Amino acid sequence: MTPQKLLDIYIDYLMISTSETSATGLSALLDHQVSHDQITRMLSESYELFGDQQYWKRIKPLVRKVEQPDGILIVDDFVMEKPHSQENEIIAYHYSHLKGRSVKGINAIHLLYSVTFEGQEVNLPLDFDLVRKNATRIDKKTQQEERYDLKTKNERFREMLHRADFMHHVPFEWVMADSWYANAGNMRQIHKKHKKGFLMGMKSDRNIALHKAHLRRKEFVKLADLSLQPGEVRQIWIPRLDFPLYVCKEIYVNKDNSTGELFLVTNREGMTYQQMISLYPERWRIEPMHKSIKNNASLCASPTKVPRTQQNHIFAAFFALAQFEMLKIKTKLNHFALKKVLYMASLKQAFRQLQLLKNDERVLYD
Repeated sequence: MTPQKLLDIYIDYLMISTSETSATGLSALLDHQVSHDQITRMLSESYELFGDQQYWKRIKPLVRKVEQPDGILIVDDFVMEKPHSQENEIIAYHYSHLKGRSVKGINAIHLLYSVTFEGQEVNLPLDFDLVRKNATRIDKKTQQEERYDLKTKNERFREMLHRADFMHHVPFEWVMADSWYANAGNMRQIHKKHKKGFLMGMKSDRNIALHKAHLRRKEFVKLADLSLQPGEVRQIWIPRLDFPLYVCKEIYVNKDNSTGELFLVTNREGMTYQQMISLYPERWRIEPMHKSIKNNASLCASPTKVPRTQQNHIFAAFFALAQFEMLKIKTKLNHFALKKVLYMASLKQAFRQLQLLKNDERVLYD
């Protein structure tokens, strides 16, 4: 069996599995026609099967099938906890917004392509990258050695955006992100290099200028101090950008009836308050995909121990996520409903096998 075919089978294995996935487990599933050593060697490959170009070759037919000129690119990152795994350049301590503290695990940056195709919302994992803490330094506060990535998340995001637009020619109209990615470098690339619109959250403590002249004189105020009326959109300027932004403020109500503020910024002149607050919720399409890749595509289920096999398992899990999305188009079932269908099929097969065993006395008592 070729390594390419074996990778296809491994991806299917991730889609049907409901427990830990391993080379031994897949070998047993295949009645040992493929040894666990063959599977391990396949997962240890570097450039022939895995990498940016190889991922695009796999995802390209799916993208070309659904692509739309008004597509949205959404970027976000998530942490997959691996508390019992040995620390390395991939498994390290990363800040978790969910936990509000640093946790041990894998930090993946995800670029999602979101479109409407044949009346359905389609979300494809277009690209991904991993934070790789492959260098060390002394922390100034603790004086302890710590791992760090030579590239920032924002640099990795800009590389993915470049690949999507100029290498793969994926059509899109908007780029959306939360406040973590709302920096001048990202905004400049989207506006000037890609000539696309962006809509991002922005932290209330950001320095802004109310006029271009104020920007030149470095006369800044905090975004939180800007008196924005309900429904108002104001022009602002921020350091290291030579074009204006347009900001609005949304007041939202939490489940406990407390209120919070969300500042949204765009580079598109003429956007109304209603247009901005109606478009921004599209950014949340990436969150269910993160939940699905962890729960349905077996992202967290691999016992792999070295960086190369760990990152290659993640490669397979992201493509498994894409296949779930394409099956969603075909069946009109969401990822979790599809997983339930697969799980019930396996239960029925196990039940039939159990009845055969119970009715065969020779098997039970010989």
